Amino acid sequence: MPCAIEIVDNETGRTSVYRCDDGWDEDLAFMWTEGQNGCDCNRGLFFALAAGEPDPGVPCGEDRFSVSRVMLEDGTVVRLD
Repeated sequence: MPCAIEIVDNETGRTSVYRCDDGWDEDLAFMWTEGQNGCDCNRGLFFALAAGEPDPGVPCGEDRFSVSRVMLEDGTVVRLD
């Protein structure tokens, strides 16, 4: 089931919703919390893609972007950061 991932730019307060065709499961949850997509460099890229902006080239870190929630097709909301 596809999902929508709400990413927050903690520096500006802006939010962007990245639409993911993959179903939300343990593997995807890991990727967005402790895996590759948990890093600011990748979260910044997904934020920009969802907003129709170029890759901002944010350096690696864990403070600039957070994922506030994941919204599933069936209306379920999963809280993350």
